[in-house]
Amino acid sequence: MLAALRAVAPGRPLREGLDRILQANKGAIIVVGDGPDVLAICSGGFLLDAEFSPQRVSELTKMDGAIILAGDASRIARANVHLVPNPEV
Repeated sequence: MLAALRAVAPGRPLREGLDRILQANKGAIIVVGDGPDVLAICSGGFLLDAEFSPQRVSELTKMDGAIILAGDASRIARANVHLVPNPEV
């Protein structure tokens, strides 16, 4: 829980990316974590495996799908992903 709060604290790269998205009046589904449980619900999109930057993540919000970040938000793992969770949940 504290790690999540630290990641979005003012001055952090993820926070800057989120601020850019809000300033552009855009929205995004951003998933922090790219473990097997997350990848199991991903469909489509494309593999990026690029270093995270606020500019990159804000540009990716121009697409419709979700953005999947590494667990520590240091890399953009995938973009334009359709999330298909278990319908029984």
